[in-house]
Amino acid sequence: MQKHLHNQPKFSFMMCVYNDTSLLADAVESLREQSFSDWELVILDNSNKNEDAWNILLDYEQKEKRIHIYKSENNVGWAKGASILLEKIHGEYTTFLSADDRIAPNALEILNDVTNKEHPDIVFIGNDYWDYHKQTHEFILLGGNLPEYKRYDTQNRSAAIYEIMKNIYYNSMFHYSRTAFLKENGINFFNPYYGDNGSMTKAIEKAKTIITLDQKLYHLTMNTSQTSGHYVWKQFELFSARQWDCAKEIFRRENFIDFDKIFFVNYRIIRNALSGISALGNGACRDSYMNPFNVDFPERVLELEDMLENQQMLEMLLLGDDIVFKMLLDYLLKFAKSFQKAGVYDLLKKSRLSDLFFLAEHQDSLSPVETMKILYTFLMREDNKMCLGLSYFIKISEKCSDTEIIEVSTEVRKVIEKYNMLLETLDDPWLAQVLPY
Repeated sequence: MQKHLHNQPKFSFMMCVYNDTSLLADAVESLREQSFSDWELVILDNSNKNEDAWNILLDYEQKEKRIHIYKSENNVGWAKGASILLEKIHGEYTTFLSADDRIAPNALEILNDVTNKEHPDIVFIGNDYWDYHKQTHEFILLGGNLPEYKRYDTQNRSAAIYEIMKNIYYNSMFHYSRTAFLKENGINFFNPYYGDNGSMTKAIEKAKTIITLDQKLYHLTMNTSQTSGHYVWKQFELFSARQWDCAKEIFRRENFIDFDKIFFVNYRIIRNALSGISALGNGACRDSYMNPFNVDFPERVLELEDMLENQQMLEMLLLGDDIVFKMLLDYLLKFAKSFQKAGVYDLLKKSRLSDLFFLAEHQDSLSPVETMKILYTFLMREDNKMCLGLSYFIKISEKCSDTEIIEVSTEVRKVIEKYNMLLETLDDPWLAQVLPY
């Protein structure tokens, strides 16, 4: 059993506070009421509107020796805040406690037992939800089931990432990681693995031992996130691209070619990636420190173009099926409606994605042949090197009658030729093996 350093607590909790203190006492007291007492809570106050939060924290620090507080001159957000706090904590294991959430009773007693027994790098826990706005205390599990108690070692990590993504609210910072493990692997929740999505996926890739625990140990308050409904600038590069690279590294080193499981991991990542498009269209943007800032309409179009031309995004869209592409079209439609409402729709007509915007707006009224011809134009563009739109092109072709297929036979042949050339030039043997066509 690992010995603690002098004054080293077993568990370190990191917390960032930002203006709203309505649930702060609930969060802190849920920790102080734990039967297991060997913990510390290290808090960064990001507040920029008043001193209420700081005064509350000062009071807690004075009456609770396990609480240590720091004040930020400017709001740096919880991702950067976590990276700052990671350098100030001393615990063997660390996790994040939001200032509006709660730790379940006796959680630390349970976690102490499992970490002493298994010595894992990560413990993934079950969590549930409280709807703050409805003021209901009915807890609802993500997916409706508790995760299974399971130990994952380095073998078969490809199967592990699939099971963890399927059964666990994995992309959060509310799980427990060995502090030295995070530091050894450069996982500081800000750079290069931003926030929870990229950081926890990297942790899955690097961990020697992972435990999934069949216990609800964290109560997450819904609808109170600082970044809910916003687009973090360069969001795809910060979050999803790094997630996908970590997943690929796991799959490659085991030469894992189970398409259904790969598709699921791919879908979990890209679904989150695409969901930010509508917020980008609305201009609800924040910087990497989670502070709002204004982005003009042309710059939003450029950001969207860059996102959909990113190599990792193109790989994920190519691995995805027509459902994923249809999801993309639906988000592009929401993006376009924001521009129509603002009277700047002409910017989209000049965009490199103009064909996709047209298709998104008219998809329900176009015939299969008309849809295929629009997609053909987009697929054959020289800058569409990864055949974005291929899955939807194939799906629509299956809806064509024999006569209609004859009408677009030339287009089908040329698209197939381009795709075959892509396969021949791919320098990633694993990716070439698992592509669905």
